[in-house]
Amino acid sequence: MPACPIRGAQSVLTGGRKAEHLRAMSRLSIYLSRQYAAHGLSLFVAVVFLVWINQTLKLFDLVTAKGQSLLTLFGQSILTTPPLSRATLYICVGIGIARTLEALQASYELHTIHATRRTAALWSSLLVTATLAALAVGLVAHWLEPMARKAYGEWTQQIAADLVSRALEPNRFSEIAPGFVVEIGGRLPDGTVTDFFANDSRNPDSRRTYQARRASINSDDKGLYLALRDGQIQNQSGDGSLTEVAFASYQIGLDSIAQTEAHRDYIDETSTFDFMRIAATRALTSYEVWNLESRWMEIPRVYAMCLLAMLLTGFPRGRQSGFRVPVEIVIVIIALLDRILSDQFLLFDVKGLLGVVLLLAAAGAVATGRRVGRYLPPMTGRPA
Repeated sequence: MPACPIRGAQSVLTGGRKAEHLRAMSRLSIYLSRQYAAHGLSLFVAVVFLVWINQTLKLFDLVTAKGQSLLTLFGQSILTTPPLSRATLYICVGIGIARTLEALQASYELHTIHATRRTAALWSSLLVTATLAALAVGLVAHWLEPMARKAYGEWTQQIAADLVSRALEPNRFSEIAPGFVVEIGGRLPDGTVTDFFANDSRNPDSRRTYQARRASINSDDKGLYLALRDGQIQNQSGDGSLTEVAFASYQIGLDSIAQTEAHRDYIDETSTFDFMRIAATRALTSYEVWNLESRWMEIPRVYAMCLLAMLLTGFPRGRQSGFRVPVEIVIVIIALLDRILSDQFLLFDVKGLLGVVLLLAAAGAVATGRRVGRYLPPMTGRPA
């Protein structure tokens, strides 16, 4: 029996409507993803620029007191931005999503999306944006930040070596850093220093002096250091007591001489790919595992923040009178609590997991407050 031409026409028409609906949903999803990226990236660039300016001002003594070039100043300040970029990127993405949806709210476009039951585009654009942001944060956490920390530490030691080398002039007292004064008797042709003397008064509760017949700047896998031979160390405590220790060989890290900041953390300078190679030869220490956990937690943190931003701003609302807290402030406050809890407390001995749980709990509270069963947008839909 031949097929009914009317039924065939209806099926073709229905299929055409579905295809057109899917194309419209795809275009809407791409449009929303671009808007999220535009708002998030513009904010992120502004934050990174402010961080870079702040770090440049902090490191300005490289030029004024340590005799380095402007290139060194700019390079050192740039290398300090990846750790802060890792901490702020997911916040900027969340605020970018919130700003985009707030703009759609103000123009009633968000109402139209819900009324035409095209909310699947909201969820797909959210998933695309969160995935791209998670990849970017993961790249920073697992590779770019360790690489920048390592380059910064090595560069800092080179600066310290240059500073110490220029300060070691025979028969002259030179202050390498505030409170650290050195004097040498002379230099041998191979660069070895003779009759080395140093006085370290940077600690207000004690005073330490170093004396050595020979001294030289050497390096190992931990970086550059000042090697002293055949000498003694004198320590004077705050109560006036004096102790002396003789040594045949003693090493002082150049970063501890020329810098007031903490020593380098070589685990922070190791990328995740290097950890994988290390794990093939030996078991990782508890601190190394703890460090890796904090890097992996950045990825679920991005997804949790994006979900929270969607639940805060992804639903139409009527006109509201009176004061209303900007959603950007809400996101920043929750993110600060996330970082504080992640740094101070561990959940199941996993660093960063408590912060992710906080973000998910905040998202769940918002969803519950909106009465999930009634207001949560469906994952799929068809036009009205």
